[in-house]
Amino acid sequence: MSEKHKCVLPSAIEIKNWLKNINVAVKLDMLSQLEKGERIVDISCMLIVTYLQFVIMLIELKKVLSQELK
Repeated sequence: MSEKHKCVLPSAIEIKNWLKNINVAVKLDMLSQLEKGERIVDISCMLIVTYLQFVIMLIELKKVLSQELK
């Protein structure tokens, strides 16, 4: 068999290291996705709180305006 056609199989250690690198990359990607999800939840909570504060302010304004009309 000539050198050009010789098939070189990776060793078990090379395969294990390759799989370990893939697992680390997958874990890092999952952590990144979780952080993005946490940011979305934080922003959503801030929007809800802001909306509620706005509604409360409108209710109080309505009370004040109704008292002035009387």
